[in-house]
Amino acid sequence: MSQILLIEDDKLLGEGLSEYLKQHGFSCQWLSNTKSIEKHWYRADLVILDRQLTEGDSINFLPQWLMLKALPVIILTAKIDVEQRVEGLMAGAKDYVLKPFSHQELLARIYAQLRPLGDS
Repeated sequence: MSQILLIEDDKLLGEGLSEYLKQHGFSCQWLSNTKSIEKHWYRADLVILDRQLTEGDSINFLPQWLMLKALPVIILTAKIDVEQRVEGLMAGAKDYVLKPFSHQELLARIYAQLRPLGDS
């Protein structure tokens, strides 16, 4: 079972998405802030990261977190500008999903990131 770390400061979205992922066979740890992120980062197979957290723009922290352990990161955000999407990808994210989003599409993107290389 893959472990997903969800970092989302919106309580309704965090709880709902965490439950959705669990219903689809994932183990999901939801954090509403970055206080204990390092402990959970090591255990994760994939991270879903809200770009705009209470502590600030999460992509400012992303390179530092990726040095702990390289993981596929999907940024989840309402920031729609192309420049901001490019900035997130250049900071180390593997994918970028815009809010509002389809749970089914996010699930497909998660599967794509966790798929071993060579599998089609």
